[in-house]
Amino acid sequence: MSTRKIGNPNLILDRLRDAYNIDSDAELARFLTVNASTVATWRKNSSMKFDRILENAGDINMNWLFYGEEPKWKNDLRIRSRKNDLVTEPEVPYFKSIRPDTFEGNQPETTDEHIQISLPSTFIYKELETAPSELFLTRAAGDTMQPTINDRDFILVEKKAARPFAGRIYLVRMDDSLLCKRIHEYPGRKLLLMNDNSRYKHFEIQPDQPAFAIIGRVVWHGRII
Repeated sequence: MSTRKIGNPNLILDRLRDAYNIDSDAELARFLTVNASTVATWRKNSSMKFDRILENAGDINMNWLFYGEEPKWKNDLRIRSRKNDLVTEPEVPYFKSIRPDTFEGNQPETTDEHIQISLPSTFIYKELETAPSELFLTRAAGDTMQPTINDRDFILVEKKAARPFAGRIYLVRMDDSLLCKRIHEYPGRKLLLMNDNSRYKHFEIQPDQPAFAIIGRVVWHGRII
């Protein structure tokens, strides 16, 4: 399970203030439509609610905001892209909710409601070492993986990583549910599905059961605080 953060939250907040000429964290909180105490908590915990940025700072180049890589604004990024000297920001689909029966293999059908969101290319290509086409963003369901992953946390899933790697966390389909589980392989192809929450028991499963499928590996998660 990757717990890598997208950039440094304090630097991100400072860059937001710089980009929009915001004089204080209180004013920044109003810009992001959160309480002033929330921004203070983000700075203290070095963790933040990144969807507020996507909603309120959509004109900023995410590579600049998260990693300081020029140019600052998306319009400048597009101009340079037309000159073939810079690739535009990659986008991945964000599914607010996914019904298990909409999966074709490990790919959610596009008929489900989703939007495309931009993520920093440095984070995708260099830190996760994958491609945008292999990723989708959704929300976790349930408390079986607490305290690692909470109910309604954002999870970024890499579809091609569907073969279990010992101890990593995967999004799996079981009957009519999509669940996050740690997976260990046993001899004879049995899988041990493990919960981080001690209230729930681990259990074994045969991977060829029709009601079971590994959708992909959870490579990042984030939560609202």
